[in-house]
Amino acid sequence: MGHFYYVGSKGDFHYFASSYFMQPTRYYRYPKASYSIQNEFPKSGDRDKWVRFIVDWGRGTQYFEGETPELLLVPEKK
Repeated sequence: MGHFYYVGSKGDFHYFASSYFMQPTRYYRYPKASYSIQNEFPKSGDRDKWVRFIVDWGRGTQYFEGETPELLLVPEKK
């Protein structure tokens, strides 16, 4: 079990982290030009400020807490 978080933005990048049970936290960065975040905030090492990414399979949506849900991006079957 784990979660994916938005941990803030700095410079030209958004920063993210994944946290899984019994695994070290992994950190990622993604260019701001490639992904728009509605409620952007400065990068923070304080986990209490991190925003969890939610996938709601029942509704077919994905979103960061506090943002507008978007339809799940499901690859086409061939």
